Amino acid sequence: MLIRRPKQAFFDEIGVTYGYVGDLTRPSVLSRLDHLNRSNYHQFLVAKHAGRRLRISADYTSDSRVETYRQAVTFRAPKVRIADSLHFEQYERAGAQAGYGFSAYGERRLARRLSFGTGYAQLDARGLYSDRFNTGKRLFWNGHIAISREWSVMALATHALSGSPPTSARTRFDLIVGYNLLRRLQSAGLF
Repeated sequence: MLIRRPKQAFFDEIGVTYGYVGDLTRPSVLSRLDHLNRSNYHQFLVAKHAGRRLRISADYTSDSRVETYRQAVTFRAPKVRIADSLHFEQYERAGAQAGYGFSAYGERRLARRLSFGTGYAQLDARGLYSDRFNTGKRLFWNGHIAISREWSVMALATHALSGSPPTSARTRFDLIVGYNLLRRLQSAGLF
């Protein structure tokens, strides 16, 4: 559940998630329906905008009783030549599996529909970060082209500086074509 009511609450966003994370080797959702009544994943998130340029967020996650605290800050600086926005996030994992990781990212809009960004991530342990990131130190690059209101293309590259497990590629490239159905429905006046 995500609530966005900045005029009624101090925070601009309040999010609560309850779910079950498991059976990662069973891709069929039908074979996992028996876990709908179980919950081993909980997340509580708050975010606040401080003016038009600064966004701060924090969350607490419990995944199978492993507690993680995350904080992030995004600063928009459209007049800075190097980057239009800068983003930094970090996490601390508590308890017996204690650890720390972070990511720093900068993005620059090159044209009205074209943006490019680069960053660095350092993750201490395997987890459900994303397909692109694994443990260790990573450089990454993102390119985004908005072809129209509904269609976009993203090019993503990730290069491992250290920490790659032997089964993963050191350099990864992804090309993604996106379609935003909601914008199409809004343009047609259906939503």
